[in-house]
Amino acid sequence: MWRTPTTIAGAADVSLEGTGFATWAPGNDWGGSDYADLFPVNGVTFHAYGTSGVSFNFSGENLNLDRYNGFANPGTADANYNHLLQTAVFNWNQTPLTINWNSMTVGNSYFVELWLNDGRAGQSAPAGCVVPQR
Repeated sequence: MWRTPTTIAGAADVSLEGTGFATWAPGNDWGGSDYADLFPVNGVTFHAYGTSGVSFNFSGENLNLDRYNGFANPGTADANYNHLLQTAVFNWNQTPLTINWNSMTVGNSYFVELWLNDGRAGQSAPAGCVVPQR
């Protein structure tokens, strides 16, 4: 069941509930000192290529994926959180895409958090939200 989206507020948005299984920060693979893995938030490391052994990817028709690091700074008190939320994968073709997450086990429960942050002028997306699922 999806919960109502909430405004990005700060590092505490990153839940520490349960046992950590996997993280993924798609697009945050610029490397060097700008690599997502170097910016933990609330004690959680978001892996640029996903947690080892867990399969994340995008699929869809006519995708033209790229990464962008110019999304608006959400302005929280946590510099790492702000940094991660300014970079993401996007689809130049603006066609629907699906986020795939394999490696889950039937019968287990998972808590999923997704972030959307596009506060650039003229965009229809909200300035930011956290959409958790149980």
